[in-house]
Amino acid sequence: MRSLVCWVYLNLKYQLRPLPTDPVHLEKIAIDLNVPLAFTYKWHGLDVALAQERIHECLKSFRWRAPLVLVVLSVALIISGIISQCYSLIKFAMDNVLEPGRP
Repeated sequence: MRSLVCWVYLNLKYQLRPLPTDPVHLEKIAIDLNVPLAFTYKWHGLDVALAQERIHECLKSFRWRAPLVLVVLSVALIISGIISQCYSLIKFAMDNVLEPGRP
């Protein structure tokens, strides 16, 4: 669940502005998104352009899943709310309507 929240946050954040060029910050983003950076290193350090490209690919690959995840979560919350309301209505009916003389 943490990775989904992190992905949503990073996807929204980097839709509005470009990815950073700092290698340390890019590595942290890649770790949060589970993007392998093993082949993005040059002799002198991280290849920033290639790392940014891989992070963009990761963000784009999950983009089609986001509406599906939101719909599934919304439907699950709606169903749980309906079940909760039905349970409380049945409990109220059992306690007050069907047996009103019971203390």
